[in-house]
Amino acid sequence: MSTRLDPRLIREIRKYGAFDIDACFNCGNCTAVCPLSSDDSAFPRMPIRWAHLGMKKKLLEGREPWLCYFCGECSKTCPRTAEPGNFMAALRRYSIAQADVTGLASVLYKNSFTNFVVTSGLAFLFAMFIYAEKLKLKPGDKLIEVFNIPYEVIHWLGIGVMSLAGISLGVGVLLILKRSGDLSGLAGRFMKEFLAGKMAWVRAAVMAGLYAGFTEAFGHKRFRTCDGEKVYSWWLKPWFLHACIMWGFTALFSATGLNFLLKDPAVLVDMWWPPRIIGTIGGILLMYGTSVIIGNRLRKTEKAYTQTLFSDWWLLGALWTAGLTGFILEFLVYIPREAQPAWTDLLFLIHVGISMELVLLVPFTKFAHVFYRTLALFLNAFKGELDRQLTKEAST
Repeated sequence: MSTRLDPRLIREIRKYGAFDIDACFNCGNCTAVCPLSSDDSAFPRMPIRWAHLGMKKKLLEGREPWLCYFCGECSKTCPRTAEPGNFMAALRRYSIAQADVTGLASVLYKNSFTNFVVTSGLAFLFAMFIYAEKLKLKPGDKLIEVFNIPYEVIHWLGIGVMSLAGISLGVGVLLILKRSGDLSGLAGRFMKEFLAGKMAWVRAAVMAGLYAGFTEAFGHKRFRTCDGEKVYSWWLKPWFLHACIMWGFTALFSATGLNFLLKDPAVLVDMWWPPRIIGTIGGILLMYGTSVIIGNRLRKTEKAYTQTLFSDWWLLGALWTAGLTGFILEFLVYIPREAQPAWTDLLFLIHVGISMELVLLVPFTKFAHVFYRTLALFLNAFKGELDRQLTKEAST
């Protein structure tokens, strides 16, 4: 079967992050020093080689981008300063953009000004959506005279963009499965083992995949093996900081959902209301993780922090702002309405607008890692367990 080559591939990936991979002569040092590389997933060397050759299909079908956490060892020890770590980071952004059928991810990653305009516009749209709902406006009503926006425009725009985000994420997952051949490959293997009466193998493989995906998404098990260049206390380790953001965001999202389902909006619950406790703990974790990482990126404490795109700053800034405004509002809500500052409603709109935007943009930003990396690890462990069972049977 012929392989289609794209000589523009390297130039296109470079738009998603600076690196000098043209200096690479494929010595393999990066793969040798990487704590996570293995015989069947030799990165960064193999993805770099595929990119050099213009093998776009091969590059996108591999799981290597998602198995890398950019600890920086490869870039630190590269004899040609080709920045293989930056290449892998750019490749992940490129992969997210290629899995996005709307084209929004590509725009957000490649153009800082457009990123600012789009994200600011979406935050404003969501703030107005919530404001219209809060005022109980009806079709035909105007939102506020300053903007003169009809309620139905805000309502359906809000519903539309949220639906589009959910559809885009689902399509992105299916595209990654289709491109990698895993959908048909795993289905074929499933049927083969099923017909052979070896469902125990399949169950073991599924459990191995679920365990790998879950422990990585919430426990960062693999991430713990690549803590970066320096020796840190556990509360400053890169894996723990990223886990704090993941745990915090998940807790806040869960608390919001529980409040929506269980709480009467007209009733003020006390501080010990379980969803409020969950939200408070989540907010603390989120603020801690984002604050330390922002400081690390400003000081460039590690190789992985020497290059930060506007899209990275936006995500960190949005998370930090959502956490801070949430804590302030949590305090203000217990103050009598007449004693609250005049800017309380404005702060509420800022908080809600940014929070809803963060959820909306999951498929188009670094947050997509949570889904695509987990999927990659599931498939990796699933296939690995089936191969182990076949090897074990062959040796007996």
